[in-house]
Amino acid sequence: MTRFQRNPLRTAEVAARSLSGTENKTNRDTYRILFVCSGNICRSPACRGVMEKMIARRGLSSKIQVDSAGIVDDRVGEKPAWRMRWAAFLKGYRMSHRSRLVTRKDLERFDMVIALDRDVLAVVRRVHSQPQCEFRLLSDFLPSDQPVDVPDPVNQSLYAFRTVLNVIEKACTEVLEQVTSQMAVDAVVCH
Repeated sequence: MTRFQRNPLRTAEVAARSLSGTENKTNRDTYRILFVCSGNICRSPACRGVMEKMIARRGLSSKIQVDSAGIVDDRVGEKPAWRMRWAAFLKGYRMSHRSRLVTRKDLERFDMVIALDRDVLAVVRRVHSQPQCEFRLLSDFLPSDQPVDVPDPVNQSLYAFRTVLNVIEKACTEVLEQVTSQMAVDAVVCH
């Protein structure tokens, strides 16, 4: 059994009881995106690092905020995997994140929660009975010829991490395009 299969219901329950992330969606001028993977040490922190750089380049840091979380509690507090940090560093991304669990409050304060695979999405959906966010898979932002689940490179070679990072870059480019387009539409509708 893999680490993820071992206790997804238990970790969902732990996350549901967690009180972190107490901020609500009070600032409607800011769009919040949460990336979620299994342990929050490889894929989702890479998404966060990539998105933060893309957002900063476009001068949108005050308009779009990103974070990442996981569903497995045995990685809480860890830095991202060294191979992912190295692959990110080689491309100019910063990863200073410490892993954490997704919480009920996350599903209330984030506008969009993007899971890296279908198993993660299934667990995240059970964290909150009435979430106030949109759920998506990262692959929703990739061409249809790409796999539905972004592979987890944990315990694999640096090449696997670099390959996953390339997929994340492509998807995050489209995430940012769709979010900024939606924000522009919302701005027109609200005024």
